[in-house]
Amino acid sequence: MSSAHQSKVVALALSAAAARPTILLNGVTGVATAVAAQSSAQVYGYWLLDVTLTADGRLVVIEANGTNGATSSIGNGDTDRIEHMASALTARGPVRPGEAALLLHQDGFHHVPEFYARALGFVDRLEQEGIACTILAPGEAPCRTTLNVVVGDIPSAATRLSVAGSELRYGTARVGFATNPNLLPALVRVGCVVEELDLSFFHEGPLALLAHDKAAQQQVCVGTPFTPLWNREAASGSEAALQARELHRLGIAAVVKPHGTSGGTGVRVIPVGMDPAIAVEELVAETVDRYGPGTEHTLFPLRTFEFAQAAPLARDDGPRLWDLRLELMASPGQVSARPVMVRTCPAPFSSSLAHDEVVSNLSHRVASTDHILGPDALEALRPGLVNELVRAGLAWAANASGWRPEGTTAVPAINPVTADAEVRA
Repeated sequence: MSSAHQSKVVALALSAAAARPTILLNGVTGVATAVAAQSSAQVYGYWLLDVTLTADGRLVVIEANGTNGATSSIGNGDTDRIEHMASALTARGPVRPGEAALLLHQDGFHHVPEFYARALGFVDRLEQEGIACTILAPGEAPCRTTLNVVVGDIPSAATRLSVAGSELRYGTARVGFATNPNLLPALVRVGCVVEELDLSFFHEGPLALLAHDKAAQQQVCVGTPFTPLWNREAASGSEAALQARELHRLGIAAVVKPHGTSGGTGVRVIPVGMDPAIAVEELVAETVDRYGPGTEHTLFPLRTFEFAQAAPLARDDGPRLWDLRLELMASPGQVSARPVMVRTCPAPFSSSLAHDEVVSNLSHRVASTDHILGPDALEALRPGLVNELVRAGLAWAANASGWRPEGTTAVPAINPVTADAEVRA
């Protein structure tokens, strides 16, 4: 590992950490090895899938993050993710000197140590393949003789990017690789037209769009052990409020989510009896406040879901709702799944459905691992539950590998024998 690269990344990480509280994940126990299954898919895909067991016994997907997701270093130090990133890049053909690779994170996120360590590991892995790299902060001029690895936050990078036909450019450098699909709405917010972009530069290629299409994520559940959640799309706040009332008439709480956001921004859980119109107005105001000018072009459609109440997990101070994060990868001919961690909600569950009782996101909260547990914590709920969720995750990854942005899913075949292996810590 180059000492110059190490010094550069440490300086970037210290600068990022100075602006926000950070979370160290070193002490969290996880599972090191993924379970793999053969698949007919011939794509690269990457998801951090948040799943749960509901109080009425269903396995459900809460949502999928793409390469914007964090905490993947728990259990194996991100070795699998780094290898997958490098493979996805080099599988596209020779890396041309002068191109740019964008490794970007949301501004204000907590996982600075993990992110910058992964960036350094990615550069080290590429240089083992003989690909010379230069590490840049957003705004630094690209080099013509190496791969320019731009490491930093999305808002700082977005203003330095431009669209030229189907290509994305960093200054004069063509972008040949990027992580984090949250880059797309950020580009729209700064005035870029992205409809003609060839999204193959993303780590997960065009599958990057699946990270923001929360309704399609439920469609992908069809034919897997996951039960798709009731969901609707709305082109306006008033339409979303009507959809929430539709659930309320069935006696079910509603969850409304904006498009193109991250870290739980704007998400509203609307209990029966609460006025959905007020909640949706708050959602829009919070999202605009978080992302600023141009957000009106990216927050629709709003998506409404049934509230999927997890089977409560007993803790010393009362029952908590929870989700399990699975790291899912698709590579040509294979999908894999690894349980990363269990997140519990910060407050014990009650019928009030207050935000801290029902939303487990770590973003925009005190930087802490107090509500992160190892996957084995779920054995108290049901023996073998983690393995059930892992096998369901493999099936979801196989389906997601065949998803197309136009809304169709060509389901690849998955080998049911190799998919039946067990997860072991």
